Amino acid sequence: MHIATMNCQGRNNAHFHQCRLPFAQTQIMAAGMTNRPKLPPEIARRRTFAIISHPDAGKTTLTEKFLLYGGAIQMAGQVRAKGEARRTRSDFMQMEKDRGISVSASAMSFDFGDYRFNLVDTPGHSDFSEDTYRTLTAVDAAVMVIDGAKGVESQTQKLFEVCRLRDLPILTFCNKMDRESRDTFDIIDEIQENLAIDVTPASWPIGVGREFIGCYDILRDKLELMDRADRNKVAASISIKGLDDPKLKEHVPPALLSKFLEEIEMAKELLPALDPQALLDGTMTPIWFGSAMNSFGVKELMDGIATYGPEPQVQKATPRNVAPEETAVTGFVFKVQANMDPKHRDRVAFVRLASGHFERGMKLTHVRSKKVMAVSNPVLFLAADRELAEEAWAGDIIGIPNHGQLRIGDTLTEGEAIRVSNIPSFAPELLQTCRAGDPMKAKHLEKALMQFAEEGAAKVFKPTFGSGFIVGVVGALQFEVLASRIELEYGLPVRFESSQFTSARWVLGAKVAVEKFSEANKAHIATDNDGDVVFLTRLQWDIDRVARDYPDVAVIDEGNDGLTLQNRVLPTGKIVADAGRGTLTGNRGILHREGRVLGTARWTHKAWICCVLDWQDRTRAVMTGRNWTELFFLDEAVAFSAGHRPCGYCRRADYARFVQAWSKAYRERQKAPQMDAILHPARVGRDRVQVTHEADFASLPRGAFVHHEGQPHLMTDHRLYPYTTAGYGAPCPRPRCGKTTVLTPAPIIKVMQAGYTPQLHPSTV
Repeated sequence: MHIATMNCQGRNNAHFHQCRLPFAQTQIMAAGMTNRPKLPPEIARRRTFAIISHPDAGKTTLTEKFLLYGGAIQMAGQVRAKGEARRTRSDFMQMEKDRGISVSASAMSFDFGDYRFNLVDTPGHSDFSEDTYRTLTAVDAAVMVIDGAKGVESQTQKLFEVCRLRDLPILTFCNKMDRESRDTFDIIDEIQENLAIDVTPASWPIGVGREFIGCYDILRDKLELMDRADRNKVAASISIKGLDDPKLKEHVPPALLSKFLEEIEMAKELLPALDPQALLDGTMTPIWFGSAMNSFGVKELMDGIATYGPEPQVQKATPRNVAPEETAVTGFVFKVQANMDPKHRDRVAFVRLASGHFERGMKLTHVRSKKVMAVSNPVLFLAADRELAEEAWAGDIIGIPNHGQLRIGDTLTEGEAIRVSNIPSFAPELLQTCRAGDPMKAKHLEKALMQFAEEGAAKVFKPTFGSGFIVGVVGALQFEVLASRIELEYGLPVRFESSQFTSARWVLGAKVAVEKFSEANKAHIATDNDGDVVFLTRLQWDIDRVARDYPDVAVIDEGNDGLTLQNRVLPTGKIVADAGRGTLTGNRGILHREGRVLGTARWTHKAWICCVLDWQDRTRAVMTGRNWTELFFLDEAVAFSAGHRPCGYCRRADYARFVQAWSKAYRERQKAPQMDAILHPARVGRDRVQVTHEADFASLPRGAFVHHEGQPHLMTDHRLYPYTTAGYGAPCPRPRCGKTTVLTPAPIIKVMQAGYTPQLHPSTV
């Protein structure tokens, strides 16, 4: 069993028993382990999270039970309701009701005890995953639902990787334990093996399938018994004092009891204890077992979210990140939903508040258009139901009715020009021609398609030649959804037909060059719903021809730069997904694989260089070729800290200065391969972790990076600047003496001491 080999070392019974601290005590521990400032009480009680899983794992049913326990509804609905049974609240679209699946994310806000939950139920089907991906930018944590019989499925794995890119904390719920399920250790082992995350049990199932009677709550030392008679009834909860308590024998049959005691003893030996900070860091997930259909285990999961889930977090933005405790209001649009009320043809923008205290009637600046808009009718959601929001705080999700002014990715502020980053956009994978059943209603069709394009559900292209529209989507089922919604919401029957084109590429370049290219390729040219020029084709040969014959333009897959393009390098050497480019690019060989995602080999080559962003007006689509993987750095000091040196080709003058300083430091002129051979063991160890060293503050040169107060700081002559991907934060005085941990490799420190001064980001001025 892989559990033993992965987790048994250094983890004994004492560690396991740390999990049994009372909730309040554990909460204090978790709060004391972070460097974040204390948030205002109204913000601190917010818990904003999404529910993710493979289709049919039970997300929507679990959402219903959350609403039930939160007092938002009196009776939970069912996904496949018949007769008198009520439908679920989160599946509010007619197609969702008909098919029994979720095709659009829905938001719900409700109170649970002292906490305010902002819950988002996401589509599980891969054809609607772009909605889920965008939703994950607006939450602080995710609840991963796993089917006890099926374990970790393909879509679960994909969504988990997205969470990992964003360092989202994950809480796991293993559902359907009242049906025939897999062995508990096998489930935990599969999660650890496939998702590469530590798993700690928050509860332990007793029995399986028809013999399943409940769970032992490890965190609170309680026996939770399931009531099969009433699916909406809260299960019986029995407090016990350890596993030797005689109450166990009273409620658990002997055969089940002996097996349970054997398993829990193994779990103590093999599995790690709950570490609240590891959960918040995204390296550990606690797992609860239960049955959402029978309302079992749900309340314990909600208690876990309230106690261990993160408070509202800092949002990445340009030119600076936004902290929730800031008094000024900042929010961003992560979803637009058309026709939530078909009678009014409304469009509601879902806005995640990143900071401040919002009050109804506030005037906010729409950063993209620079216009001020009065938000007079904000709403709070309970799926399709809405109520007027008089106020909201950082962490909340509110709706703003509008008529097309707000788009996905837009930022609203109280005047400051801030743009929240990392909102992904998606390139269509399937193209079809869309025509109205009635040719006289072509204008109505255009209006309907443009509204759905605003939702981000589809890309709409208007070809230069020919009639009709070409619609691009990520998954085939979306065509059915669009056709159904257009007919239901607009009374307009439509048909989708196969298109002669199979791919769309956006055309980039100078205006004159783009116009020349468009004129020469009219049969392939269209404009998208934003008015941008698009090259439609069915052959890779056409794309290769453009690169060969038109060097002044680039045709690119619009892609998902804020999500899958993991190419931003931190001072620690870690490579993360971030929308900002920084001031320098560079590479260390081919790190990406098919689909523009990083592989595991990131340290093979020794030639690590940093380059200029613009070189002889050449344009290159990022992470598409097989020559190298484009990486981006905030500035040269960050590149140095990560172990990169100046490029001798595009930065010839800087490279010459670097070589001169290197020769002075090492008293020998060396070529690039010799320098790289010295640098490589000083960058990263055999464990693939950045190599650091200790030094006196007084000895370190301008441009060195140190690990100070829990995060990377840039050193100048008199100040220390905290690093963020958007730029440096407010500085503090540089200590005059004392030791510190240096991130910049020792050979580069010697080079800087010998006279080379790295280029710094303008935020240090």
